[in-house]
Amino acid sequence: MKNKYSYILMALSILVILNNYRGNAIASPFDNNVEVKEVKASDDSEESNSTKGSKVGNFFSKVGTGIKNTYNNVADKASDIKDAVVDKAGDAKDAISKGYNNVKNKIGSVISNKKSYINESIFLPGHESKEMVCQGIAYLPSKVMDAKEQCNGNYCRYVLLSYYPKNSNQPSQIVVVDRKTAKAVKRFPLYKSKGNAYTGHAGGIAVAGKYLWVASGNKILGFDVQEIIDFIGDTQTQAKAVDGLPKSLDKLPAKNLTAVKSYSVDSKASYVSFDGKYIWVGDFTKSSSSSYEPVKHHKIMGRNCWIAGYLVDSNGYPKSNTQYTYTSGSDKYTVNKPDAVIAMRESVQGMAVCGNYVALTVSYGATNSKLAVYNNPLKSDSTEITYKPEGQSKSFKVKAFELADKKNWVNTVKLAAGAEDLEYDGENLYVTFECSSKNYRTKWSLNPAVKITENFFLINPEKVAEAK
Repeated sequence: MKNKYSYILMALSILVILNNYRGNAIASPFDNNVEVKEVKASDDSEESNSTKGSKVGNFFSKVGTGIKNTYNNVADKASDIKDAVVDKAGDAKDAISKGYNNVKNKIGSVISNKKSYINESIFLPGHESKEMVCQGIAYLPSKVMDAKEQCNGNYCRYVLLSYYPKNSNQPSQIVVVDRKTAKAVKRFPLYKSKGNAYTGHAGGIAVAGKYLWVASGNKILGFDVQEIIDFIGDTQTQAKAVDGLPKSLDKLPAKNLTAVKSYSVDSKASYVSFDGKYIWVGDFTKSSSSSYEPVKHHKIMGRNCWIAGYLVDSNGYPKSNTQYTYTSGSDKYTVNKPDAVIAMRESVQGMAVCGNYVALTVSYGATNSKLAVYNNPLKSDSTEITYKPEGQSKSFKVKAFELADKKNWVNTVKLAAGAEDLEYDGENLYVTFECSSKNYRTKWSLNPAVKITENFFLINPEKVAEAK
């Protein structure tokens, strides 16, 4: 490259010298891009134009033509070099783009269905704008079943997702996604009673017998499962535009769903799951935050919180009717005593019993989540503990189990940020995320180490236990 430019500079120097000796300007070989001004012959030149004109003209004409040809050759070579550089730059750009996509795919594979333990990865609707945030997930049986037969591992076509209003005046929502098409098909605005919208966190959902249970605020609300199944089969109802919903949800045929049951639980009801025998309702706690302080009597077996378990009848309704009142901070709660409890760690967003295992999602803020699996403590003997709720003069006994690192922990794998509720259908462990919501995605993505997914997953818990 250096030699090519040297030729060009040499040619320009010759042109300047020749112009200084010639009476007339030489035509520029630059096609008027560079102006060459006329230079007059000096009075003390060795030969006058009158005696040397014709010879000099022929000489300079030949030299000028030669220089022009030389320049054109050099220019052509320079053009070839430029084209080659541009081509290489294009190739480099393509290589960089390809490399970026490869890196992106490799990073994405950490949280995509390329992981051996992820059976299905399905797009999570409703997060393209800020109105709604997904929290809960459950499967929907094809028909209302006896509660004890619910977790049977049969293929469940429809997935239920719960959303709470973050920037909307709309009620919390249940959205139905068809696994066969990976598309949302129906929507259910939730109501505590007729005309009384439920706008709670809807932190977890679970189907048990006749009921879809929605958890939040120390309660679980029961909705009619048959009503959901019937409306999914309705092909007549059309969507009507509603303000305050993301476009992907607004386009769905909708039907208001009103609670038919309400049940108070001794838990913050941050999430809920059903294992065919117990409805498990858990606490989200974080001692370092005044907003999520543990309830005092939930601190058992050296752990800061518990998951309260309630045995259900064949319809899926909790059996316990022993009640007590306790205070926590400035709040007072009247709740039903659990039939069993599981002591566990803080920062848990979801729990599910998965055959030989119990799975927990561990998540808080702009960090990647964890999915931890433990050997199922319910298969071992329980420990009877005594606890005394604050404000009570009476103590209560309950059988307790424990999830502990040194006792029954098996394995932990990383998931995208904002992992939430869990549910298990006898084959797949369902997990959803809030990280793709624009309420969190923009902020959390500032840290390149934080992984974001736009999907919810169906996971094989056995493979999670074996993952390296």
